[in-house]
Amino acid sequence: MIDYNWNLQPDYNPEANKIFAKLYPNAKLGDQDWLDFRAQGLTDLIGIKNSGAAAHKKASYLVQTWPAKSDGTLFSSQFIKDKTGLDLDTILNFKGPKKLTYLVTELIWQQWAAEYGTEYFSPKWAGSAGNSFIKFVSRRTLPVVHVELSRFKGRYIRL
Repeated sequence: MIDYNWNLQPDYNPEANKIFAKLYPNAKLGDQDWLDFRAQGLTDLIGIKNSGAAAHKKASYLVQTWPAKSDGTLFSSQFIKDKTGLDLDTILNFKGPKKLTYLVTELIWQQWAAEYGTEYFSPKWAGSAGNSFIKFVSRRTLPVVHVELSRFKGRYIRL
């Protein structure tokens, strides 16, 4: 499990931990080596999924709700990788059949307004955040910006 409950509590799977200990005998669970190791499994899985889609002449999609800081800026892809195990930068650099067709970001301004207030978060925020996302993608795949228009209800966490 990567972050199923969206609470930033990574799974310390005992079998994965054994493999990690073998590969990195001097590292500790939770350090940068562990964060990179954890992300590699998901990265490899997405490469396999993309290759399968390409083999069947289908597009591949990856959807990520992009988290925002209280000042309205988006968290970095490194932050997302370290907190959730999703290494978007490496995935966007795939070539050949592993290449991702579309990266979809969900920019849910209502969620961040509920957490941080409305000083920065409104429908207008989604435009500037969308431009930041497109700049990050940097033509490595086709970016899709999904702006949530419905009212936000539900749990949120402080990052």
